[in-house]
Amino acid sequence: MRAPWTTLLHTLTVLWLAGAPLHADAATTFDAGQRQRIETRYGNVEVRESADSTALLYRGEVLHTITAASAALYRITPQTQREYILVQAWHPGLYCHHFYLLLDLPEDGAAQVSKEFGECTELNGAGFAGPDPVIHLKEPAIAGKKTAPGVIDYVWRQGDISPLPAAPGTCEAVALAAKSQARRADADDEASTRRVIGSGRLQFMSSPSEGCRQAGVFIIPGDVVNISLHYLDYTYVRYWNPRRGKEVEGWVRSERLAEVN
Repeated sequence: MRAPWTTLLHTLTVLWLAGAPLHADAATTFDAGQRQRIETRYGNVEVRESADSTALLYRGEVLHTITAASAALYRITPQTQREYILVQAWHPGLYCHHFYLLLDLPEDGAAQVSKEFGECTELNGAGFAGPDPVIHLKEPAIAGKKTAPGVIDYVWRQGDISPLPAAPGTCEAVALAAKSQARRADADDEASTRRVIGSGRLQFMSSPSEGCRQAGVFIIPGDVVNISLHYLDYTYVRYWNPRRGKEVEGWVRSERLAEVN
């Protein structure tokens, strides 16, 4: 039998995959090598550099001009009738050099150019989320930062380039799954307020799990809270702190709550 938190994570995995675009394959799908001229099925794409700008040409005509010292072209291996060319533009700077554009080349020749994106990142590969191309860009390494640089995924969809949402962490995952399965307090024939009982502080959790404590957020015996959800041994509550003049909310242990007389 699965532990409750394992069931929650399994449920969230299903919810996440059903409700968000799938992460593209991290494997690089570029044609080998960077170039300044690429032949596609629908015409050639070229880079033409000048003193203060770089022009992108398609079928011999200027398609777009960028403020960059130079640019390299990468052809993303096509999976549909459309062709995609990634432009990695370069400008001088002490630490920050690159930004990117994506060229969408359909069969009818009506090319689209994305807005500039991914400034100060390094190219880390490309893939597809369904029919949509996804570009993997690596964040720069920062001196003194203990964690490794992350990867930001940009997806081209319906004429716009935007970051893919990050997958939730463990506590966020448990909270999302719990709220989808919780029993609402207003469905019960009971008051919507409770009083804290027992001894010591009652810790707030960001999800119904002891490993997801909200640092420094707690209530004490005698405090009165509003309840909204019940899940397993936890209740979702809201508490108005009169001293700080703000409301806090989260999951607490149900056994520490009693009806208000």
